[in-house]
Amino acid sequence: MQGKTAFSPPESIFLILTLVPGTALLSRFALVWTQATPFLNARRPSLSDTMIIFTRTFDFLTWLLPITNHFPSTHRFTFTQRLLDAAFNFYEHIETANHRRGQERTTHLRLADEELDKVRIYLRLATKWGWLSGGQYQHVAQMVAEIGKLLGGWKKAPPPQPLEAPPLPPKASEGFKKKALPKPSEV
Repeated sequence: MQGKTAFSPPESIFLILTLVPGTALLSRFALVWTQATPFLNARRPSLSDTMIIFTRTFDFLTWLLPITNHFPSTHRFTFTQRLLDAAFNFYEHIETANHRRGQERTTHLRLADEELDKVRIYLRLATKWGWLSGGQYQHVAQMVAEIGKLLGGWKKAPPPQPLEAPPLPPKASEGFKKKALPKPSEV
């Protein structure tokens, strides 16, 4: 096997692909693809990529949506819709807060906190009515609690300090004395 480069696939994947008969072309493609993928997917990470609350909320939403498909169909357009609306509104508020500053950010974080409270209530009701098992509720309660802690930390964080502008150059009148210009008759 060749020496490992910065973008080569792990040896285990390479070995699996080369040991299976008829995958010689596939293994060459996998090697080329894994070397090119970082360049194809390269982009500047945004703040929402680095903040854990966005990842945890995305994980929560991807867990919640399929679970609600098993709720009774008679409540699909009432209770289930309200639960999903609250969850998606929460995500929209934190995304909006991420793009705002000052009082607008604080407002959207407060609205997100209100939506998360609604989600908690709806999940408790779904468990009480037997639509979520005890294990499912324990799992989702841990997810929501972690998201709530992250949101609380974000709300308590001090506002970001504005960047300081470089000092202005001195005015022409400061530090220099003006010389009297000769009158046109003296020239």
